[in-house]
Amino acid sequence: MKQSFEIVKEINRKFGHEDCRGLIATFTISGIFQDSLGVYRNLINEHSIPRMKRAVDYTISETRRHTRYPFAFVPFAGGSREFQVSFHIHALIEVPADINEEDFENTISKKYQNQTFKLLPAFASTSKVWFKPLINDWSKKYVRYSARNESMDFDNADFGDEKILVDMKSFLLWN
Repeated sequence: MKQSFEIVKEINRKFGHEDCRGLIATFTISGIFQDSLGVYRNLINEHSIPRMKRAVDYTISETRRHTRYPFAFVPFAGGSREFQVSFHIHALIEVPADINEEDFENTISKKYQNQTFKLLPAFASTSKVWFKPLINDWSKKYVRYSARNESMDFDNADFGDEKILVDMKSFLLWN
């Protein structure tokens, strides 16, 4: 548990000072597909979540290549089956100093939409990235918000530091 606490401390240290230009982002996807039996099903399931993570990884990797800057990216898992909230990814993203924030957001959004279209074919799907500027004292509040328990099933639910997706290839805290 101590190691988990240390990562939250490092996230707050990275994003919690006034020199850091950052964004709060939420990567979402929704839609339906038709299975082999002809039944329409929700696009988000245990098979599509790894593909969604891969789309986010690719989006961030390509944006790093595009900007030529290894910016920090800290993703958190979100969603709850009990409350019918589809899986989504919250993230803290560092904005490179010499990059226009609006262009940066547009680049990430377009790359994410292209990747989800390629990796998650469906009849009707929408993928969006919601952005909000990160104000320096919000980082602690946002980490608490992203790490909250969104499920009623406390035995199997991830909460706290367990929701930080350190296993994603695009995770980068210090550059």
